Amino acid sequence: MARREQARRAHVDYLSLPIRLQLANLRVMQKLDYIKRLNIIEKELRSEVIVDYIGAGSKQMGANMASLPSFVGVLLASKSNYDNLIKQTAFIDILTFMAAPTHYENVHYAQMISVLNGAKIFQNAAYHPSVYSFYTFHLTLIQAASFAKLLISPEIIQEIESPESGILILQVSSESEGLTPLEYSRIFSILAELVELFEKVYDEARSTRIVLLDSGSDTGIGLRSKVELATSLFQAFKEVWDFMVNRENYRSEKENDMLMNNLDVIERIRTLEKEKILSDEEARAYEALAVIKIKSMIRQGVLPKQIVEGTESVASRTLLLTVASPPQLLSANPTPEE
Repeated sequence: MARREQARRAHVDYLSLPIRLQLANLRVMQKLDYIKRLNIIEKELRSEVIVDYIGAGSKQMGANMASLPSFVGVLLASKSNYDNLIKQTAFIDILTFMAAPTHYENVHYAQMISVLNGAKIFQNAAYHPSVYSFYTFHLTLIQAASFAKLLISPEIIQEIESPESGILILQVSSESEGLTPLEYSRIFSILAELVELFEKVYDEARSTRIVLLDSGSDTGIGLRSKVELATSLFQAFKEVWDFMVNRENYRSEKENDMLMNNLDVIERIRTLEKEKILSDEEARAYEALAVIKIKSMIRQGVLPKQIVEGTESVASRTLLLTVASPPQLLSANPTPEE
């Protein structure tokens, strides 16, 4: 009983910390990012298996000893995965705030495994401070992940993960936390014009809806539309972004033609022109407007989240902030030079 009380007192402050306080401390992280990263951490650290095994063993005399070697294997895998996660920028803040480094510190970890291997009765080992604190850490991690799922509709999260959902997440990168009302207004004005153009081209009038607004240091805007439209919009951002970064300084007619020929939306516009649905003048205006509006969005610091968080995410975000033109933002009705 003395050992149980010692373990309980050692972590009573940690256990009594409301999960909402954890979320408040991580307020600069978008909710979607927080949920996804927390779920990855829980899965990679084997939290559910660890809580189930130690929790069951703490209630039954002599239980779990036969399967202890396999459980030690789970602990070693958890440590290996932790060592990998803590090196990644995306996970450092969450792991550090939840005191994961304390529980996965090499000496502490070796002591916990030594206690488990040397135990004759698992129930006694379960209440050793090193084992009990590790159990409570993973229990809190599971509770935090469960609570976080209430922040965004589970259906939306599932749709975002599906390539056939027609959902495109745009990220507004900013050097400051959040956006001003004027910045929001200008971004949404340009976005409305861009979406309206794509809906006309793909004959999907009023098919696009905003299903997510997720704010942090950066802001996330989730658009749901028809798959073909959403895919074409993503591809247009990707191609124009690549052009702006790698080719725009040349400003040659050949380079501009190369960009136009790579865009699905331009191909669609030219098809409508051949079918006489659009006149020559309308087709040229639509082509120019599509590129102008995409460039305007990028200069406002807006790119699909998938591009910003690619393999060179840090470089992409830094470059995006360089390409964007704060503090004087573009107008909602840019000229062709923009």
